Amino acid sequence: MPVEFKIVPNSVRQPNARDYADCVLDARMTYLNAPGFGRELSHLLRARRRFVTVDCAAVRHMDGAAVATLLEFAMACGEAQVQLRFKQPTRAFRDAFSLYNLGHLVGELTQAPDDEHTALVIIVEDDFDDSIRLPAVKAA
Repeated sequence: MPVEFKIVPNSVRQPNARDYADCVLDARMTYLNAPGFGRELSHLLRARRRFVTVDCAAVRHMDGAAVATLLEFAMACGEAQVQLRFKQPTRAFRDAFSLYNLGHLVGELTQAPDDEHTALVIIVEDDFDDSIRLPAVKAA
């Protein structure tokens, strides 16, 4: 079964949507199809994308060749200063990397949900007369 690999144009992201590429991997990723999706991934580097997200949610099986292909792509991204993120890696995806003692790499490259990066920071400046005074927040 050939790997389904789609490069999804992302026109929603700002400021420059041409810098982003979203990829979807969907298949049994083995030595039979690793060269094919490896070539497709390398096209993203030649397209000079700055941010690449690989959606791994549908991956059900990976072997060592697929791990090696993704590892090679991750290293090439690092050299080209491209930010690579894995989105929703499945257990099979994580297990394949863990088998080669590379589980930490999946954790480092996993895309955090956008709401985890949202925060409100309030700095209370008692030492300044012109600082805004906010009422204290009580735990509910």
